[in-house]
Amino acid sequence: MAKAKISQLNPKGSNLSSTDLFEVSVQTGSGYDTYSITGQEIVGGVSSGFVPYTGATQDVDLDANKLSAESIYIEGTNGNGHLHLKHQNSDATATGQSTALWANSDGDIKWKNDNDYKTTLKTSLNTADRVYTFPDADCTLQAQLVSGTNIKTINSTSLVGSGNITTPVGIHAPLIPASGGFINALMIVFQGVTTTTLAVNNLRCFPFIPMKSFTIVSYSIEVTTAVASSNMRVLFYDSLNGLPNAKLHESANIDSSTIGVKTVTQAYTFNAGTTYWLCVQSSAAVGMRTHTATGGAFAWQQTGASSNMVNMVQYTYAIGSVPATLTTTGASYATVAIPHLIFNL
Repeated sequence: MAKAKISQLNPKGSNLSSTDLFEVSVQTGSGYDTYSITGQEIVGGVSSGFVPYTGATQDVDLDANKLSAESIYIEGTNGNGHLHLKHQNSDATATGQSTALWANSDGDIKWKNDNDYKTTLKTSLNTADRVYTFPDADCTLQAQLVSGTNIKTINSTSLVGSGNITTPVGIHAPLIPASGGFINALMIVFQGVTTTTLAVNNLRCFPFIPMKSFTIVSYSIEVTTAVASSNMRVLFYDSLNGLPNAKLHESANIDSSTIGVKTVTQAYTFNAGTTYWLCVQSSAAVGMRTHTATGGAFAWQQTGASSNMVNMVQYTYAIGSVPATLTTTGASYATVAIPHLIFNL
């Protein structure tokens, strides 16, 4: 057998196939021993740059090296195919028409283009699963809402934020004057003034529902017919089931033994849309300034369709003995001229 170096052999002329056979003969002195290997065995024993799957998990550490490929295809079953990005403390770099994608130290997803502009998908503060859906093909997002800038306010109340905004509805005091002005508390439609005599120990209560919130510094009533050693009081109640309920304010005795305007210094805030009951009480048959007719007051139907309209709930209590909570006990209804009760701002 002639001897020849492997490098001197004629090339195969095509790629190695799995059925090709490479043989080597070794001289033994008495003859030759022949050894062979197939093309498949050669290909399978040479590192091709791919890491074979050999078990449930196999880690490959490229250290500072990079994996270059036209595309990376990740496939898995039962949701196990994924790209895992470990948190890193410094930003990645992107150059030469490339984009870097990484997870920062907070766990937020960041990517940076070759102009060094970063975009962050901040998910680290999520406390539950989130779905982010872009509204159109251009991924246009609505600008952040700023009260009074790109979203209106309602009566100076911001629409931005959580909770509910209640729009108050009232019928009294639609126009609030500046400080130092006056509000006729109970009149809705203008009426002239006259005088009315109150019954002894009579407590008259009228509903008051302001359209706007305001704060008074005092209030006034006018005594037109004085009674010796007599007194009057003004009381405010809240409302429950269409009746005066819990007492909110009670004045001290207002001297009605002389005529004239009687002013009580008392700061109080009335809230828009809230129903109050304003009450006037007299210890004697005192005459006070009222409006000439009942049409200027709020009126309601007390019982059935055949009953009269009323504008007042009244009780009988001695001065200083009106309870903290009024009920239906002792309540009666009437239609009368409303008191000329003035709120001073």
